[in-house]
Amino acid sequence: MKENFKKKYENLQFLQNKAFNESYFVIGDSHTDIFHRNKMDQKMIITGRWKIPARTIFFTKSEHFVCYHMGPVTAYNTNNPLATIPSIKKIKFLIKHGFLPEGCPIICVFGEIDCRVHIQKQSEKQHRPIEEIIDDVLKNYEALLLMLKNKGYHVIVYGPIPSQSDKVEIDPLFPRYGTEIERNKITKVFNQKLEILCKKDNLEFKTLFYTLLNDDMTTKDEYLVDHVHLRAESFELVEKLFFSK
Repeated sequence: MKENFKKKYENLQFLQNKAFNESYFVIGDSHTDIFHRNKMDQKMIITGRWKIPARTIFFTKSEHFVCYHMGPVTAYNTNNPLATIPSIKKIKFLIKHGFLPEGCPIICVFGEIDCRVHIQKQSEKQHRPIEEIIDDVLKNYEALLLMLKNKGYHVIVYGPIPSQSDKVEIDPLFPRYGTEIERNKITKVFNQKLEILCKKDNLEFKTLFYTLLNDDMTTKDEYLVDHVHLRAESFELVEKLFFSK
């Protein structure tokens, strides 16, 4: 990782590059990585420090996409400036310093963490139906999406992929709650409701969820590199999703 690679963001040459300004811009959690083929060694820090995720934004680009990984951010807290990792502050930083050109297409990648860890847990804790918890999450997420739309951006929403297999030992870096099938049922409802929301707000919606799901509601683990994220070879699925007519 290259830390503090430039102090004066407005002087960065790549911001003036024609190819940069014709790219798709991807913001969100670690599922942004597939958009640059998981080239982790090329990640650069544009603000903050490696071990301080609350302040850090990672930058990487590929032939089609400019990616801004904001850390383990949730859809629920996308519009909360007081969140542990305040994605709204990071997004406003990107806008202010020209990292998101006016009117550019922005792909929003949030929600997988909510589905894998939080939604069922909150349903049980609050004694409320899972669908109500999902509605709470999407209400907050919608506020961010509409903020970007109202600023003139072309907002594209990327729905979360299926969840980690139960056959895999629990990794403290990637916690999970509930069974694989329970999480995937949650993710399915999340995507369905998110797609309806996008249609209502005239936003574009895309997801690989159904492509990566078996008929028995388990996850097609062969597409995943660490049982959570898409492997680099799965980039062709992303290209097909965004560029096939």
